[in-house]
Amino acid sequence: MILYHAISIFHILTVSVHKLAMHKKEKVILILPDFIVEKLPNYINLQVIFDEIYLFPYTKITHNENTVARQTEEEYLKLIPYKLGQMQKIYVAGAHFYFSLVLIEQRKKFYVFEDARGMLKQHERLYEHLKTNYYIHAEIMKRHNMFELDNPYIKKIFCDKKENGIIGYKKKIKQWNTLERYLKLKAYHRGEIISVFSKEKLKIDIQNSILIMAQNFVGVGSMSLDQQETVFCKLKETLPKEKKIVIKTHPDDKFDYQKIFKGAYIINAVIPIELLSTFFHGNPLFILKFSSTASVFKKNYKVINFSKKYKYLYDYNNEYQSILTILNLGRNLYE
Repeated sequence: MILYHAISIFHILTVSVHKLAMHKKEKVILILPDFIVEKLPNYINLQVIFDEIYLFPYTKITHNENTVARQTEEEYLKLIPYKLGQMQKIYVAGAHFYFSLVLIEQRKKFYVFEDARGMLKQHERLYEHLKTNYYIHAEIMKRHNMFELDNPYIKKIFCDKKENGIIGYKKKIKQWNTLERYLKLKAYHRGEIISVFSKEKLKIDIQNSILIMAQNFVGVGSMSLDQQETVFCKLKETLPKEKKIVIKTHPDDKFDYQKIFKGAYIINAVIPIELLSTFFHGNPLFILKFSSTASVFKKNYKVINFSKKYKYLYDYNNEYQSILTILNLGRNLYE
């Protein structure tokens, strides 16, 4: 029996691809957080991929340093009718969540996936984002080295070596690129995965558009709502006039983009960035991105990647000021 744990939309894509690529014949169980229901109502479609799915009650867990490990283990025992000792392999995406504490307490070796492409080298960033809203949670998991994934009970780390700048062999690191492995799956398996994120085949018209890949700045504490509005108002000023604007929102982002970009086409569908281009119709003028996942598009499209710019030219820890500085450079940014 195989056990997977996933927290985010990217994690769900990752573990689905990994299961279909590596464990097609075994009985496989998937643990998801209870809060995934609102974000991904179609999660139940994962039953075509996984044998059993359980919604872990993360929203009920008390952030108490003295009781959190015990409470998490108690919730596991109440929810899932299998002991961890019955699992041949355990894979954890979202290792900085409390389920990892259960494995550590029981001294169970487990495999982990990096939180997103290139995030292993940005583990401090992941910690800072979590600390903004969940300080105790972040501190507990930091003590167990679950951001840099350097814990003795971690057997292997699946990550994209190229995105993390890892050259050659490094202990515990195993090369894994979710998109590349997805494309190697049989067509009907790819269809099973897409059905999880979209009930019907979407067609996103991006021909001659400016595609903006928005980010959840407020949710991760990078800036306030007013600051995010300032960033996008300034962005609008720098963009070529009279061009079609398409905006892909982050699943957790509640910002009203129509307030600034009136008439823009807003993509609210919860689709992993790695799969988004499969729904594209036409080619954009260019894509604007605020995160390192821009590499997904750079082979086929012109990409303006703010992440790379404010990482190497400006203060990477202050996204608001960095992005404003870049935007103040004006339209030459897009030439």
